[in-house]
Amino acid sequence: MRIVRGTVGAVVPADLFCNGTPIARLRPKRIVELDLRPGWYRFSVKPDHPVVLCLARGRTYYFVTDSRSIVQADLDETNAATTALRRSPQRTLSELLAGSKPVDASDMYLPATCSPLREEIWEAKPPAPSNQ
Repeated sequence: MRIVRGTVGAVVPADLFCNGTPIARLRPKRIVELDLRPGWYRFSVKPDHPVVLCLARGRTYYFVTDSRSIVQADLDETNAATTALRRSPQRTLSELLAGSKPVDASDMYLPATCSPLREEIWEAKPPAPSNQ
C-alpha cells in the first residue's frame, strides 16, 4: 500500500491512522509504504472519517490524502489533492508519487504496526417457519 500526502492544506500535517492507531505524520509530498496482510482495514487522517476496505493478496493500493481525508486513487487520476494550486497544471497521482519523498523516520509513530481487523462471523439463524 502506498499513501502519498497531496499539497492541499499543506500548512497542516495529517496523521495517518490504521484501525484507529496513528501510524505516521504525513507532511506534503511525503509517501508512506505499508506491506500489509490481506484483510479488512480502516484508514483515515481524521479518526471519525475512515475509509474501510478489504486488501487482497498480491495487489498494490494507492491512496492520496489532504489534511482532512484519504481517498483511493488510480495512478492516472487527477484530483484536488494531486494539484498544488488552482492555476497549476493538473498532475496525475503517478506524477505526484514521482516527485514525493518517503516519510522521515521521525514522523513515524512507534510501534508503526497495522494488522487486519478481526473478522467476526455471525451465525445466521434459519428463518422461522410461516404458519400461513
